[in-house]
Amino acid sequence: MTAVGGLFIESGIEAGEQLVTQGSQMLLSEEFRWQILDEDDD
Repeated sequence: MTAVGGLFIESGIEAGEQLVTQGSQMLLSEEFRWQILDEDDD
C-alpha cells in the first residue's frame, strides 16, 4: 500500500528489524557485485 509522500507497511516487518528507505539500488548492486565478470584482467 502506498501513499503520496510515503509508504505504509501493513505486515511483513517485525519490531526491531531494519528497512532500507534510501540507497537501495546501491545496496542491491553491492550485494550482487561478485556475479559480474571481470573482463579487464588481461
